[in-house]
Amino acid sequence: MEKPKILIVDDSPVVLEGSAMVLEEAGFEVLTLENPLSVAHLVRKEKPGLLLIDINMPTVNGATVVKILGQQEAVHRTKVALYSDLPEARLRTIAAQCGADGFIQKTMDGAGLADQVRRLLQS
Repeated sequence: MEKPKILIVDDSPVVLEGSAMVLEEAGFEVLTLENPLSVAHLVRKEKPGLLLIDINMPTVNGATVVKILGQQEAVHRTKVALYSDLPEARLRTIAAQCGADGFIQKTMDGAGLADQVRRLLQS
């Protein structure tokens, strides 16, 4: 059986490495990307089941990337979740405004992260 593929986009190598390790141990195939400007290309090429994207990045805001991806038919089927340490209420609002399928707080423990990813993939 093919492992679900997750793409994590974050400007922090520490967050990318830690999140990837947790999700790989939970049985996911994980791709990571530090530059949000390359997201659309990688989503079209790799076809992940879920894109986790940080909001606060230096080159471009993650919510802006989500809006742009939502307009591109080739990547429209990929589920997208904001991945941030912002408070839950703020994340929920931003996710609704930009058209994300959901959100995951970075403050969640490893088991919680894997559970939330599974939930988003099944929704």
